[in-house]
Amino acid sequence: MGVTTKALERTQNRFALLGLIFFLAGAFFSKGFHHFDEHFQILEFARFKLFPMPTADLPWEFQAKMRSSLQPTLVVWVHSLLRAINIENPFWVTFILRCFTAILSWLTFRWMLSSFGREIPEKWMRLISLPLSFFFWLSIYNGVRFSSENWGGIFFAMGLCMAIRPNPGFLSGVLAGTLLGISFLSRFQMGIMLAGLVLWLLVVRKQRPLQSLSLALGFSSLLLIGILLDHGFYGGWPISFWNYFEQNLIHGKAAEFGVQPWYQYFKSLFIYLIPPFSVFFILGLFAFFWLYPRHVLSFALVPFLLVHMLLGHKEARFLFPIVYFFPVILGLSFAAASKRIRLATSTQWLWNLLLGSFWVVNGLLLAVVCSHPADKDTELYAEIFKANPDILLYTQDNPYLRAGLNLKYYQRPGLEVAASSDFSEQPGTNKKILVVGLESAGLVPREKVVYQSVPKWIRRYNFNHWLDRTRIWVLFWQ
Repeated sequence: MGVTTKALERTQNRFALLGLIFFLAGAFFSKGFHHFDEHFQILEFARFKLFPMPTADLPWEFQAKMRSSLQPTLVVWVHSLLRAINIENPFWVTFILRCFTAILSWLTFRWMLSSFGREIPEKWMRLISLPLSFFFWLSIYNGVRFSSENWGGIFFAMGLCMAIRPNPGFLSGVLAGTLLGISFLSRFQMGIMLAGLVLWLLVVRKQRPLQSLSLALGFSSLLLIGILLDHGFYGGWPISFWNYFEQNLIHGKAAEFGVQPWYQYFKSLFIYLIPPFSVFFILGLFAFFWLYPRHVLSFALVPFLLVHMLLGHKEARFLFPIVYFFPVILGLSFAAASKRIRLATSTQWLWNLLLGSFWVVNGLLLAVVCSHPADKDTELYAEIFKANPDILLYTQDNPYLRAGLNLKYYQRPGLEVAASSDFSEQPGTNKKILVVGLESAGLVPREKVVYQSVPKWIRRYNFNHWLDRTRIWVLFWQ
């Protein structure tokens, strides 16, 4: 091992340790959810098992038994562990799950760099792959989410790294299959990437039959565990991955939530990857597929992207699993491009300006990710939970009504939620009544305020009266 390699390893370790701080900061501050599915199809499913409630309060996917119960079951288990030490707090549960997920994500980026790092020249490892792994705002934001997309990406990347190890033994194959099985149970669409990986192992690597058998054994074992978990969760013997396929592809349920053109994902990538810098991400991705058609990542990602482009319903989050492959892909793409395209010395300043501008903008977004909740109303739910009222009255909108569903996971069991206009207190009940409203309504007695979603110090900077156009929640005792 040369001096340069040792120096690069030290650099990698420094980047990784500093990056871990950002991942944990994101886990602490990025409360709530990116998309309603992250909440309703995991946490609300778990709430049903913890505190039985009418299934009418749950998304339609619960009745269809088309979501794997793996992640909801993990939520239930964490609740059980905390109950054993007399802690009954859903915010502690979600914080633990975010921290656990953040560490898994951080380890996944490290494993990806370890598995593919020798293919990337040192210059581009330092300039592209390392910083994108540990300091890119989307790596952190997505990396702390206890969502199906993130868990699918994490465990597929781990399983891929294990499957492509040189001379893997039988147990390594079983472990790789197990990790890929977790990825599939977390998000069934990861089966597309899995098919691409298996094709690469058979066609390009020409994997021995015993190695293929070990991979299949690990994967099928997880499928069996998933069926057993679904049996305990839903009752009966549902095959959730078949139900998912039947509902969305045969009955067309997904299309009911909107159909977008095939090029929608290009627009999504352009926005999420920071325009105008996102152009380089998109070009780098397709340059990689062109330059490395027999690479395992091309075999895994090309079918994944093509199938998603062909399906009618599209959301940017569906592509979040590929975040774990961007650092390697872009490192290799930029390294290959630099050999083919020689920049004149007089234009080197432009490259430096673009790269510097990207990291300045990224730094601002990273600061937001590591200091703000993903869903701002989650802080309101935490304050209501802390206040522990018997009754919550809302003067305008019900804060727990989200996407047409009643968000119950963050409510204490027995909390009565009602519109203030419909409520009449019975004499002598002596119940603690908390009121939630919007500050614009002008109904807030200042001396009884418990919480305001906009801190007082920000009010000094009400330029152009932006606060008058902002939704400000206020909690106060009646």
